[in-house]
Amino acid sequence: MRFTIGKTKIRITFFFAAGMAFFALWRGGAAVLCILSAVLLHECSHLFCLHTCKAVPSELTVGLFGMRLSDESTRLLPYKKELICTLTAPLLNFFCSVLLLPFLQNGEEVQTLFAAHFSLGFFNLLPLRCLDGGRSLLCLLLSFYPPSKAERLMNVTEWIFFFGFFLFLIVYFFTVRMEPTALIFLFYLSFLLFFRK
Repeated sequence: MRFTIGKTKIRITFFFAAGMAFFALWRGGAAVLCILSAVLLHECSHLFCLHTCKAVPSELTVGLFGMRLSDESTRLLPYKKELICTLTAPLLNFFCSVLLLPFLQNGEEVQTLFAAHFSLGFFNLLPLRCLDGGRSLLCLLLSFYPPSKAERLMNVTEWIFFFGFFLFLIVYFFTVRMEPTALIFLFYLSFLLFFRK
């Protein structure tokens, strides 16, 4: 599905729609609405920040593993502004989860909304460059080091994090609980690492 808002072309992929449909069958429609609202708030805060910094993206693609902007929008931003635009969304998710804390006893929907905001904020801060945390770390490195050294440091950080977290999830899966979510997350991390460019 394609449409345009202002100067930005927006494309929603088949895999995003299929993923939401699968999740609706697995967890129910209310859970999907909670997750979609958290994702929508997350991505809209990125876009709002970019518009504020006068870096309107020409194209935006919403896929199964998140949103991808056209590179031209962020290439022109100074590292400090890009860092702010990158961190705004996960911090907003954490803020929403803190606001929901007093209402966790009010039903399963509130708990799902809390979990959606918290997990979205947490996972997006992981140090993989296609996530907000990795992009923020790369902006910090580029502020202090030449691009070639910053890229090398980022590559080392990604691989150390990936293998450390991979081992943690494997141990958790086989010793604590055989939770299918752990396998799904392993696949997700692997996809993000190997297709991070």
